[in-house]
Amino acid sequence: MKVALRVGMLVLFSYALAQPQSFSTDVKGQASLVHSSSIESSFTESPTTLRYIPQIRGDYEMNHKGRLGVDAALNLYNFSLGDSLVDMEGEFYRLTLRYDSPNSQIRFGLQKINFGPARMLRVLQWFDEVDQRDPLALSPGVWAAMGRYFFDNGVDLRIWTMADAPTRLATDLG
Repeated sequence: MKVALRVGMLVLFSYALAQPQSFSTDVKGQASLVHSSSIESSFTESPTTLRYIPQIRGDYEMNHKGRLGVDAALNLYNFSLGDSLVDMEGEFYRLTLRYDSPNSQIRFGLQKINFGPARMLRVLQWFDEVDQRDPLALSPGVWAAMGRYFFDNGVDLRIWTMADAPTRLATDLG
């Protein structure tokens, strides 16, 4: 599924770039830098963490009834101790391909699934592993497909299917 999604995104971008008048992009991101040091200790013992999440959103307006879109974000992480690099990682944070129409939306890829704030019922937070102490409110995504239909009276119906459910699910049920 992951390879098919990447190929589909490449085809969408190639086609959309050939039609520049109907393609729009939005680029943004967020960064976090945490450094800790002490007057008594040397610089070589000071830990520094840098995290950057660049995001890009592309939309291709097919006609007045439909739109194709891509949302992609990377999670770039760097941890160093003093001036030496300890750990450096980069992975997809979100990667979705979507189709929107006036009454429906279909979305495939690495996405955030959230059933609500889960303040009263912890089971609503199966797929949302947000640490409340994290100022960036990061949560790992789930490879899934989501269909959503909007009724005229304001009600919407959502249907999900997941390629890989989090390993945490089994412990929450027990």
